[in-house]
Amino acid sequence: MKSLTAFLALLAIAWIPLAAQTPLQLTAAEGALLDAALLGKLGEVERLLSEGTAVDTVDSEKHTPLMFAAFNGHTAVVAYLREHGAETNAKDINGRTPLMYASSGPFAETVKLLLRSGLPETRSRLLFFPKTG
Repeated sequence: MKSLTAFLALLAIAWIPLAAQTPLQLTAAEGALLDAALLGKLGEVERLLSEGTAVDTVDSEKHTPLMFAAFNGHTAVVAYLREHGAETNAKDINGRTPLMYASSGPFAETVKLLLRSGLPETRSRLLFFPKTG
C-alpha cells in the first residue's frame, strides 16, 4: 500500500507543471465572435464588435475571426472584419494567414477582397492548399 501511495504522490507531482499551463480561456463574447465568423453570421459579428469584442480575438491555435470567415468564403463577413481593423497578415500556429485559408477553397471573391486589402507579406508567395479527399 505504501508503494501505491508513493507512486500516486509522484504522479501528482509530475502533473503540477502541466496543470500550471492553463489553456487560453475565451470569454463568451470572444467565442461567439469566432463562431459567428465561421458560420458567416454577419449580424452577429456586427453586434459583437459593436459591444466591444476584440476584432482580432484568437483561439488556442491563434485562429482569428477573419481566418474563420475566409476559410468558409464568407466574403461579407471578411469585408466587415477588414473595415473594422482585422489584421490580414495574422498567422495561426501553423503560419497560415487569412488569404491562405480563403485560397484553400473555391472562394475567388474572398481571395480578391483579401488581395485588395493589401497583403505585402503573402501576396508574393500565395499558397494554395488543394482539397483532398
